[in-house]
Amino acid sequence: MKYRHTIIFGIALIMICICSAVQAQTIFTPFTYSVGFTIKNAGITVDGSLKGLQGNICFAPGQLETSKLSASMEVNSINTGNRTRDNHLKADDYFNAAKFPLISLSSVKLYKQGEGFAGLFVLTIKDKSKQLEIPFTYAEKDEQATFEAKFAIDRRDFDVGGYSLVLSDEVNIHILVNAKK
Repeated sequence: MKYRHTIIFGIALIMICICSAVQAQTIFTPFTYSVGFTIKNAGITVDGSLKGLQGNICFAPGQLETSKLSASMEVNSINTGNRTRDNHLKADDYFNAAKFPLISLSSVKLYKQGEGFAGLFVLTIKDKSKQLEIPFTYAEKDEQATFEAKFAIDRRDFDVGGYSLVLSDEVNIHILVNAKK
């Protein structure tokens, strides 16, 4: 019986500590965003974007060890300004949107880097996950925050498009999220 009370007290103490750590974080809700990409195809730069952002932002610059950033995007929302190309990108040999409808990004660890921030993130495309270091900036004003990241990935790491002599392997990504408390 004594042990039962000790266990209950221990669990209650752990819950208080967890709640205190979470309350110190600021929860932001995205209200506008843009997720864009560029890639060279036959020497021509192709721009595109994704929609359908679902994100969770729990962030405090002074408490990066407990901060967390995560988001997912809908593959079917891909838009390059060319419907034929967009449909081709949604097909099996590229993103296979029917089988893998989301692209997701989730922080593992966040830290200060120079004037901004960076983090180790897990990017998942087509059920293939890779850990990446992604630098980002954060600015807060009047109960609103802006998060911005620019980074590059190798599309072949995620089996997108296969081998090609005309399609670049490097994809440049730009994410901009405006969020409110």
